[in-house]
Amino acid sequence: MSFASFPNRPSDPAGRYPRRDPSGSLTTSNANAATVSFNASVVDNPQVVQKFLQFLLRQGDRALIPVEMISEIITIRVPEVLPVPQMRDCVLGVYNWRGEMLWIVDLGEAIGFPALFGGKRPPETAIVIAIEFGDQTIGFVVPQVLDLEVYNLQQQQEPDPQLFPASVLPFLSGYFIDEQNEISIAIDVPSIFRVLQQGL
Repeated sequence: MSFASFPNRPSDPAGRYPRRDPSGSLTTSNANAATVSFNASVVDNPQVVQKFLQFLLRQGDRALIPVEMISEIITIRVPEVLPVPQMRDCVLGVYNWRGEMLWIVDLGEAIGFPALFGGKRPPETAIVIAIEFGDQTIGFVVPQVLDLEVYNLQQQQEPDPQLFPASVLPFLSGYFIDEQNEISIAIDVPSIFRVLQQGL
């Protein structure tokens, strides 16, 4: 079975799926239909600053994904994820998302971090960030979603081999250092999609 075997979300004339309103607001929900709304518009000069969703990876590492690439943040029931044989270890399986099959991937493991559930019993629920790139959507499991952050793109640093493992570097577009000297890595979403599509 290939990664592209399952269809993506169909066109949505009935408006069942989240959409951004004219102000740029994006609505997200969990499996129990509780909703969270945030504004996806970029403040000030859109060519200089960008809004990101900040979340945790392994060992407290903070990571960032551009808000405009996020379709939805959901809480899934892990036992309802259907394993698919002969897949990469980071691919947990497929999940019924709004009537369509959504690939569920351990984001940290996909980019070279230890597996989120490795060596221990998976929890009943997990947080998934549904990310859309091109005509495909993948659900990435993360330990914790933190907040929305705005960063000046001119302050983004190039990936540093002295700071990050070689296995992680191909999936980073850079990193930021905040006022508390905390590092947040910027995930290169297109690179992750390309690798998954080639290897599945």
